[in-house]
Amino acid sequence: MRDTNGSIKGVLLGLAVLTACALLTQTPAQAAPTFHSAIYFGGPGDESGTGIAIAGEKIYVSGTGWSYGLDGLLARYSLPPTTSPEWYVFWANQPGGGLSHDQFYSLGVSGEGVYAAANSDTVGSDWVGGHEGKATVVKFPLDGPPGGGLGGCTWYATQVFFGGYCGWEGYKAVLPVQEGASEVVYASGFGQTSWWNNVALLAKYDSAGTLLWWRVLGDPAWNRNSRAADLAWLDGYLYVAGGRSQTGQTPEPDPNQSYADLWKYDSAGDRIWVRSFNPGTGAGGRALAAGGDCLYVAGYTRIGPSGNQDVLLLKYDQDGDLLWSQDWGGAGSEWAEGVAVAGDRVYVVGCTSSFGADGWDTFLLEADPADGTILSATCWGGAADDMAYDVAATASDVYVVGHTASFGAGGNDLMLLRYTLVIPVEVDIKPGSYPNAINLGSQGVIPVAILSSDTFDATQVNPTTVSLAGAGVAVRGKGKYLAHKEDVNGDGRLDLVAQVETENLAPAAFQDGSACVTGETYGGQQFEGWDEITIVPPE
Repeated sequence: MRDTNGSIKGVLLGLAVLTACALLTQTPAQAAPTFHSAIYFGGPGDESGTGIAIAGEKIYVSGTGWSYGLDGLLARYSLPPTTSPEWYVFWANQPGGGLSHDQFYSLGVSGEGVYAAANSDTVGSDWVGGHEGKATVVKFPLDGPPGGGLGGCTWYATQVFFGGYCGWEGYKAVLPVQEGASEVVYASGFGQTSWWNNVALLAKYDSAGTLLWWRVLGDPAWNRNSRAADLAWLDGYLYVAGGRSQTGQTPEPDPNQSYADLWKYDSAGDRIWVRSFNPGTGAGGRALAAGGDCLYVAGYTRIGPSGNQDVLLLKYDQDGDLLWSQDWGGAGSEWAEGVAVAGDRVYVVGCTSSFGADGWDTFLLEADPADGTILSATCWGGAADDMAYDVAATASDVYVVGHTASFGAGGNDLMLLRYTLVIPVEVDIKPGSYPNAINLGSQGVIPVAILSSDTFDATQVNPTTVSLAGAGVAVRGKGKYLAHKEDVNGDGRLDLVAQVETENLAPAAFQDGSACVTGETYGGQQFEGWDEITIVPPE
């Protein structure tokens, strides 16, 4: 919400239009990400989130804001996030800033600072000295401004790559990397050699913002278009994802001749290889993530199996061999904007007009890294357009950033969505007995043990959230939940034993002789566990 002075407020809501975009193929121990909450951030103008990173138990978000001119936006939230950011900055937000355009397209975080990939005409200029958008890296302190530079930054570095034409240039991705004892910063994006084209670019800076080298990745011909969209670092090598296509009018551009590209470079700027993917109807790469010893490229196919633009997901090994490709979509159009790898899952976000509530909505796909199988698909949105641009994941949560016109305070607001990952835990229904006989006609309680492990502390379970087949923990006296801590299995760890009301059990929730126990920790981590049961007398 906004106050009457137009200052920026955050809004935390747990309500939105949330739909399944496709059938789920999860087993009970592999539940899909569950929508938890949405935070909105905005001022008197429009705001949009473009990038997200998690580091040092903090969430960092980049974006663009129109509240005080067109400015780059950075914000930091706690992990998990609360309603308002710990700090935020609009950059460069200079006097008369409404005449200048500064946009942050993504960010990277290290122990030394927060880096934004930008296009800026506050600090960029053309060959005659006029303001013009140029590729810029901006560094800020981890604890936010003020740094000693313009607009509270630590430093900024802007670059003119093609001075002869001096067209629009911008960075789409930035990645700080530790090389030996020093931190370096890679940035990728595109520039123009003519008024009609874009050329994919890659640059490397030292920790003080000094340009070390830059490379042209794409074809600079006037009727060629290429962009370097995202970066990843794996085993000492830099990987760049993007795309290329024809443009111009002579010869006529062929939309089928567009490709999703993946480049591999060493730290000296030498190209190792480049791989291109086109299913025959055109494709493009928009996001990149490293996971395990492989690379995942997310983007789009121009005409997918559904007949329109579909999501594209590719997996490569470090030699550039394509291991599998996957697509996803419906009767409308979809494309991917972000990809992240956490544990044994790949998460992809983007925009869809096929599924959801109305107009454009966000989607979150969960894929199996082994073969690309889409395990679940969830949409979020409302009556207006809602767009997702990046994703980050931890062991317990998935976070999505973008903008919403359906919710918030009106116009477009930056949105930060949180999904919780339901983790499997070990449970013991009626510990000490086997078979676990349950008499549905009983008026008593059933003991349910939630067991601790190396990675799960059952003593942190909130008893008010525990449920067995739809039945909650029994309450006695003055609202006391019947639950206690005990080492049930003798492993030296305290477990939680909860007493569940038998009469509230839902028989339809039992599956093939098994029952599911669900709940949350005090920190909001959702879990579930399964155990065998026997109904007596038999139904």
